Amino acid sequence: MSLVPNIEVIAREPWLSFQLNGQHYAVLLNQVSEVIRDCIPTPVPGAAVPATLPGGRVRPDSRVPGAESPARSWWLAYGVLIMVSGYLNELALLVLTAHLVTVLLARPGWPAIRRWAVAGAVGAILVAPVVIVSSREAGAVTWIPRPSASSLLLQYRDYFGTRPLVSAALIICMVIALLPPLRREGAAPPWWRGGVSVPSVAAPLLILPAALLIAESLVARPFYVDRYVLYGEAGAALLAGAGLYRIGQWLAGGLRWRPLVAVPGVIVLAGVLLLQLGAQRFDRTPASREFDFGGPSRYIAAHARAGDGVLYFGAFFRKASLGYPADYRKVTDFGVAVTPRASGTFQGINRPFAELRPIMLRYQRIWVLGAVPHAGLPAGLMHFESQELLQHFTLARQAPFHGIFP
Repeated sequence: MSLVPNIEVIAREPWLSFQLNGQHYAVLLNQVSEVIRDCIPTPVPGAAVPATLPGGRVRPDSRVPGAESPARSWWLAYGVLIMVSGYLNELALLVLTAHLVTVLLARPGWPAIRRWAVAGAVGAILVAPVVIVSSREAGAVTWIPRPSASSLLLQYRDYFGTRPLVSAALIICMVIALLPPLRREGAAPPWWRGGVSVPSVAAPLLILPAALLIAESLVARPFYVDRYVLYGEAGAALLAGAGLYRIGQWLAGGLRWRPLVAVPGVIVLAGVLLLQLGAQRFDRTPASREFDFGGPSRYIAAHARAGDGVLYFGAFFRKASLGYPADYRKVTDFGVAVTPRASGTFQGINRPFAELRPIMLRYQRIWVLGAVPHAGLPAGLMHFESQELLQHFTLARQAPFHGIFP
């Protein structure tokens, strides 16, 4: 601690003033981590700073750094939320990487960083039982392909809307939210230079979870599916909302009427809703799904005879029988060696072709569900199955459905 410096120094920096044993003291706020505790009353973190000092003034709204640090109950609640999110979707734990960036941008000091790290780590560790169980059932997601242009486009539409006009409007609002303060908005520092703000929370949430999962799926075993990181769209919504609020502030400030703050938000929200009603309705119909399992299942139930065989071409399409088991009572899945229930996966395990071929030839009628058999398939089980079907069977009927040909 030191005696009050001259007026020029005080004018350049925020200081905390107090009186101890009749003597006035001042401490530079950006260097204070704790207030000395003794038997004489001293300023409490977060308390207002006296407005006057001998020889100068300080900002009356200055606060001790760390005053805004959450209480222990808030950190406990944070850890619980991380744990619950992990049990609902273990890939939601990627949100911790976004929160790490938010914490580092806030520069709250090591005590707050340590509390965040402990709360987040404990919440993540408590999800270990789910991670262990899911790692044993990793075979259930072998159908996930590596990220492609189409899957990235789907992620873009999840975050920014399906209509180009909607996407453009939301992205413009997000860019406005990320801009540094303009001259007319005062001398506040930009959002990336300390403190917690909507951009410092939303931008990492929008980018990091999806980007990390996409990168992992490009170089290692793919686990990227757009819905696994759908929570990142909250970042897009927060940024767009912050941008709309900022536009509203500009409008209200220019016309000097405070209620105008809400006008841009009302207009954009109404426009987004109206422009996407058709797309929202379509997304809730079976036609929007990549594969229509219900249609071919009902078709087989209506036309199959008792004793017919069914060949899932390939094993991915076996999930149709799990969703509509009653439609497959007349047919026999002769290609399965280990059932989905026994294998712990929805695909099950297929028989090798050497074992499968003589069984195929016992059937007079076989329903092929999935892709269209053809001789140009690469070497593998489906290639040999195609050869056998083309050589020994005649196509009697074909009914294409969305993504599936029975």
